[in-house]
Amino acid sequence: MFPPSLDITVRFALPAEWIWQALVDERIRRQWWPELEFEPKVGARVSAEAVRPGKKKPRRTRGTVTEVSAPEELRFDWTTKRGDFSTAVRIRVSQQKHKAKLRVVETGFPRGDYAEVLVAECRAGWREQFGDLSDYLDDTKNLALLERRVERHPAF
Repeated sequence: MFPPSLDITVRFALPAEWIWQALVDERIRRQWWPELEFEPKVGARVSAEAVRPGKKKPRRTRGTVTEVSAPEELRFDWTTKRGDFSTAVRIRVSQQKHKAKLRVVETGFPRGDYAEVLVAECRAGWREQFGDLSDYLDDTKNLALLERRVERHPAF
């Protein structure tokens, strides 16, 4: 039996470097995921509140950035505020022909009866956040700002 994990991929009709910028540039990221805080530096703290569909309270997590390979990959480990589990997250941005691919792999979920529910909640939370990113990217004013930020901070 495989350990519980999640693997989500979304695609955007934009250059990969724009998606990377939207992820690591605090000014941009706060527009679509204001509850996520981190600097793209190894050893930096990362904290977030993640939506839990069907739940009143969000899941709160805290951790540490473990790897930054700009403009392609970000890794961090985090633990829920309650301390009931820790996971490793890998976010990878890559360019395909005419689209950027954003892939998230989260591993280390606890095994047991609750694992399937926990992974499903986390998957739904990631999808919600990436839906917010997609909505942000649908606005032409946001795209203009993003383009200017990429020009000023290439490969952030």
